[in-house]
Amino acid sequence: MDYHINPQEWEAILFFLENIPGLHTIKDKELRRFIEGVGYLLRTGCQWRLLPYYYGHWRALYKRFKLWSDRGIWRQLFSTVQKIRILSL
Repeated sequence: MDYHINPQEWEAILFFLENIPGLHTIKDKELRRFIEGVGYLLRTGCQWRLLPYYYGHWRALYKRFKLWSDRGIWRQLFSTVQKIRILSL
C-alpha cells in the first residue's frame, strides 16, 4: 500500500491549508508527514501508539489530529482531495 501523497494532491492540500486562519504551514515537510501518518493509521487500523516513528511522536500526531477534527479541517480536506481525484480521472 502507498501512504504517500502525490505531488498534485499535495499542492492542492497545501493551498487549502494555507487559507485556514491560525494554521501554521511553514514546515510543510512535517505537515505532509503528519497527514501521511494519519493516512497510514486509517488504512492499517493500527493504534496511535504503534504508528511508525517516521511520522512523528504518536501523542503529538494524535493531539493535532484531534484539534483538526474539532475544527472540521479533516472533513474539508477530504472533500478537497476527493474533488482533485475526480478531476484527474
